[in-house]
Amino acid sequence: MDTRLFSAVLLLALAGSQARATETSSAAKPYLEQGAALAKAGKLDEAIAQYRKALDADPKSDAASQGLAGALVAKAKALTDEAYGIVRASADKHPEVSSKEGAAHDTMGVLLEDAGFKGEGRAEYQKAVEADPKFAWGYMRLGDKLRGDGKLDEALVLYRKSVEVDPKFGWGWARMSDVLGMKGDRKAADEAGRKYLEVDPHGPASESIRLTLEQKK
Repeated sequence: MDTRLFSAVLLLALAGSQARATETSSAAKPYLEQGAALAKAGKLDEAIAQYRKALDADPKSDAASQGLAGALVAKAKALTDEAYGIVRASADKHPEVSSKEGAAHDTMGVLLEDAGFKGEGRAEYQKAVEADPKFAWGYMRLGDKLRGDGKLDEALVLYRKSVEVDPKFGWGWARMSDVLGMKGDRKAADEAGRKYLEVDPHGPASESIRLTLEQKK
């Protein structure tokens, strides 16, 4: 577990609301780095102690919150009330995030999956959409699980749902484009790709989608 992972986890969970992970203060960084190194070495009790110190030094540090929650999950080999509370408090620091509970469950799902608990992670994604039926990230995550199981039609239903509840959710359009292409429906795949470029012209998938569309001209 390193600090970049947990910053990325929060960004993934909150990206639909254009949230950005807060910078960790210089006072907290040494504890954060030590916590990451100890967690990577499997010394979870010591890692937890360092993450707590980092959070004490900088209560607004998303990386410290995510690091501590991840270490608690790894130690317990399960979701704990404390870990969820930490993640929820981290989401609460972002006023731009409309669905605090959805984002918290989504983040916990990512942390659980990263710790190897795939079923528990999927359950958290389900809780995210139950907590907020308009939480697009939750539908995308559940779609990804079905896609991984080879259930493309069922995955596509959820990807469509993600852009139905949030038409500006670029990842939903990108996933739809991928799956439609896998199913051989190139016209619909290209249409979904164009929608992605409309809503997120400089996003992570923009270069590959733009290249695919240009090759068809």
